[in-house]
Amino acid sequence: MIFSRGDVAYTGELRAYAKSAESGNVSIRHFCPTCGSQIFASGPPDDDRWTVFAGTLDDPSLFEPTNAVFARSRPHWDRSALGVDEYETLPA
Repeated sequence: MIFSRGDVAYTGELRAYAKSAESGNVSIRHFCPTCGSQIFASGPPDDDRWTVFAGTLDDPSLFEPTNAVFARSRPHWDRSALGVDEYETLPA
């Protein structure tokens, strides 16, 4: 789930791991220092978007996807039955 950084609030301590993304930009994974679960990801500091992992929500049933990204990386058997817009990579 992609949100503007200003629309996301979190509490507690996070750790981060940075690596180079396929685009050449920095990709930062933010995770729980206790259990290691990924909470959200971000790009470089000037990118206003945070990718929040739906499995980290208290109630994931409140989220309804409108699109799928990185469709090129999914297994051949993984096809969305939701009829959402699909993107091979991250949309600009």
